[in-house]
Amino acid sequence: MHCAQARETARHVLAEHHAPEALVADVLTVISELVSNAIRHGDGLTGFHITVRADHVVIEVSDRSTLQPHLRPGSPPPAP
Repeated sequence: MHCAQARETARHVLAEHHAPEALVADVLTVISELVSNAIRHGDGLTGFHITVRADHVVIEVSDRSTLQPHLRPGSPPPAP
């Protein structure tokens, strides 16, 4: 599976749940980032699953990497 396939799968699942367009757009952006990162930094995508609940959406992505993910500090906001 690649990014376009994951996004299309999500579009279908979200349509079945009558998700609002703003939510669909946000979810597709997150999926693009997660799948791209799995491909680029995790030696390839091995799994993708999306679950829609009444009050939230769960996106699961797995890759081939044996390294655990870690948080990096964010960049400071640009000066005004």
